[in-house]
Amino acid sequence: MNKWCNLIVALLIVTLMVTTNVIALSVSPNVQNEENDDEINIIFEKKDTICKYVSNRSETLTNFAKSNDIVIFVAGRNSSNGKSLFTICNNANPNTHFIENIFEIEKRWFSEINRIGITGATSTPQWYLVLVKEEIEKMLKF
Repeated sequence: MNKWCNLIVALLIVTLMVTTNVIALSVSPNVQNEENDDEINIIFEKKDTICKYVSNRSETLTNFAKSNDIVIFVAGRNSSNGKSLFTICNNANPNTHFIENIFEIEKRWFSEINRIGITGATSTPQWYLVLVKEEIEKMLKF
């Protein structure tokens, strides 16, 4: 068996240790490398993958969320960028709702609301934010 086969088998019986900076996979001692009898260790470095566009918006987004009674956050459900920015909004204003399309907007969200904030991920098109605004206006008959 070559060492890659050993590695594949080893990955099936690993112990995952998570530290603040490193994720280390330590292979069970009964799976050994053919070249020597040492335990195989695989180290993965943890990286901060939040893009600069997300981190640069944090303070502005926090202030925006706090200045509104409700925030409608528009992004794709699988957007990492969107999830990070939504979390910032939601931490600043728990009355923040994540939507992917206008059909998810609920009229009940807007009872006793004076200021409505609409924002989204950096990849959310401006025209779609306008569409969300128009849908809310129509729903509330502005």
